[in-house]
Amino acid sequence: MLISPSTLKEPEEAIGAAQLVGRNKIVQALLEQLRKGRSAILVGAAGVGKTAILRAVAERASKARDPHRPIYCGQGSTLKAILTSLARQLLILEAPQITRSEGTLGRLSVGKLKRFVLPRLRSGRYALLLDHFGLVRGAYATFLEELTDRARVPVVFAVRSLDPRESGRPWWIAVGLETVEVPPLSPGEARRFPLKGPVPVIPGRRGKTEA
Repeated sequence: MLISPSTLKEPEEAIGAAQLVGRNKIVQALLEQLRKGRSAILVGAAGVGKTAILRAVAERASKARDPHRPIYCGQGSTLKAILTSLARQLLILEAPQITRSEGTLGRLSVGKLKRFVLPRLRSGRYALLLDHFGLVRGAYATFLEELTDRARVPVVFAVRSLDPRESGRPWWIAVGLETVEVPPLSPGEARRFPLKGPVPVIPGRRGKTEA
């Protein structure tokens, strides 16, 4: 099912350090999904602002004390990489007095990392925001299916395309994940977007922008 941000009302007050130009409705759509305990796919071309959106979701959910505490992961091309990143962040959240370097956690086996991560994610206290989500196959895809389907962990996956050739087997269709599309910005919005580097725009689009 496709969620259109245009059907949502603009939040009366955006929680966070800055307004996301033309993206607040998308942030609101994702927040509503997570508050309902549902997962979603965030789809948009490279540079369109998916990372800024996910970080805004994490910031606003944390400050609003939403029921699911967000964990943002900006890396994880393999199952072990994502498990290592999740374990590190869970340790920071649950036992900040304990320090574990990425290298130390990286020496643990996939099985040990899963035994640490999965029970905590199944507790119902967390939501995952997975950025730069690339080709997914094999054990990695199976693990993510388990999270969203059997463990019922709300997850937002940021992908460039729903084409299986780019994202691996379309497992999100099987578990019925919602899709939120990130459209290109207008030229006026692109000039105000709070990110460095090029941002895809719609040539010649004019009119009122969203704040």
